[in-house]
Amino acid sequence: MEDLGKHTMKLVANGSSVEVFLDGVSGGSFPFELSAGIFVELGAYAQFMDEDVSGEFDNLSIENVLPCVEGSPSSVLITRAENQEITVTVPRLANDAADISVTIKSNNPDVAIPAGGSNGSITLTFPSGSSNSQTFTAIPTGLGAAEFSVSTDADVCVAGSISVEVISIPEVFLTDDFSGDSVDTAKWRVDETPLNESGTLKPAPQSFIEIQNGEVVIHVEAETPAWPGMALLTVDTYSASLTEPLTFELDRKMVDFVLSSGVSSESRTGMWAMNANGDHVFFVDHTTHDARNFGWRYNRRPGADDNEEIGNGINIPAFDGGSFDNRGDHRMKLVLNGSTAKLFLDDVFGIEVEFPYSEGITLGFGSYADDVGPADPETGEPLGNQTTGNFDNALITGGSVPFVEQGNITGFTIQEGNLVIEWSGNQLLESTSVTGPFAPVAGAVPPNSSIPIEDGARFFIAE
Repeated sequence: MEDLGKHTMKLVANGSSVEVFLDGVSGGSFPFELSAGIFVELGAYAQFMDEDVSGEFDNLSIENVLPCVEGSPSSVLITRAENQEITVTVPRLANDAADISVTIKSNNPDVAIPAGGSNGSITLTFPSGSSNSQTFTAIPTGLGAAEFSVSTDADVCVAGSISVEVISIPEVFLTDDFSGDSVDTAKWRVDETPLNESGTLKPAPQSFIEIQNGEVVIHVEAETPAWPGMALLTVDTYSASLTEPLTFELDRKMVDFVLSSGVSSESRTGMWAMNANGDHVFFVDHTTHDARNFGWRYNRRPGADDNEEIGNGINIPAFDGGSFDNRGDHRMKLVLNGSTAKLFLDDVFGIEVEFPYSEGITLGFGSYADDVGPADPETGEPLGNQTTGNFDNALITGGSVPFVEQGNITGFTIQEGNLVIEWSGNQLLESTSVTGPFAPVAGAVPPNSSIPIEDGARFFIAE
């Protein structure tokens, strides 16, 4: 590539970096945090006085790849009593050139529909030059899962469908802010099972679980490697299903440590979901102190290999870097639906993994230390690595509470001179004034009612 002949050069900028290519071969990506006002230049430069250079260029092409039509959020989880706003965005360059229509359609109107349309479908129109974002509301009509397909009349791509899961209104199974003087033994039991069978911890007072300043402090010092620890597990067990998921939330306030074996020491603080056989998901902050950066990971049994089961675990890329790795206060969350476990940190979705258990589920949290260092020169006893995890504000929800159906008008059409209203609830009401009084529409039953169109204004509500 060092000859003076013909070569094809290419730059690809994405707003944060630019990748360089020569004859189709990438030379790497480099920081270039510009997303607007970008110029392209062709140049030839001589280095010293009286030197000259001649550069010849041909076949220039500058192009922009339009983004896709996208709905955000693309995955929605709501209870039967909630609605969810979803924003649809179209490419600005395409919208500047022409009107764009986007149709949102539910594949399961018995579970969820977009409000304001008919037959489970709504069409949004983006006039040329107007805002390239609009919002619609997803309304639950039952329990289960639905997919909102997204289609457009424009010659642009679509990012994908929008998934909507509707679950029961959950019951609060357990809440604990640890404000007392000791752990509530009606809610929690102590567990000293190590992550590795060979690991043992030093007994109290070197290892302990205490309430300090309204937080649970779980402090562990290793006696023998590897990975002894202590945890608080729920006394009760719980069930989970698709429409009645089990959710466990907890603040991991901080992690501290003593590195008796040097910077190769490791610490783990995290939360558990397990069944009666010990099959589990362990959502964990795997803290290291050298060039390794494990961070937020999960271990799972049964897993694909030892690494997933008892080793360093599987990294969760969504939680890499930034404030996630500050060893500080983070809200951890596990959502179990009888088939999978979804892991969240500070309400950011991380990963969904298999966890096909629906009954007898135990939840908990704990601290674990990995190894021991050299012996204490005075006592001759080995000095163990130490891990301290502070936790607070545990919340477990699941099951369902009774749902009182609320009335909704979800769409309407004009058919053969009649107004056809799509609605749910107990009764459809009408009035000649927006402030009422409202009276029942004779003979109206959900989900569709056909009403003759008459002179004057009429207002309808469903309840």
